[in-house]
Amino acid sequence: MTHIRNLSDCDQLIDNPELYREVTSYLLYCHHELQMYADEDDPDSQDFNFSVLQAEDLPMLDDLGPPEEIVKIDIKMDGMVQTMYRIVYPTAVLFIPADISDKFPF
Repeated sequence: MTHIRNLSDCDQLIDNPELYREVTSYLLYCHHELQMYADEDDPDSQDFNFSVLQAEDLPMLDDLGPPEEIVKIDIKMDGMVQTMYRIVYPTAVLFIPADISDKFPF
């Protein structure tokens, strides 16, 4: 599992440009939305709970309950398609490769 709490943590994903772009884009969107609605004095408002999961991390989904949102992302490039899921919970955002989606508990 790769944890992403802020923009600089996204550098862990640099080897996968498509995943890097998706995680960074959504993190920036969440950051913008948080600035619009959050208390500016809260020092934790810059920290997020994003994770990129692997197959061995999937059992944790059982403990989280039903997600608020599941988004399937298909990135087409050079005749290939990379598919991933963004799963949004009230307290976490998870990115999961589609090749392990058959193991989702929902």
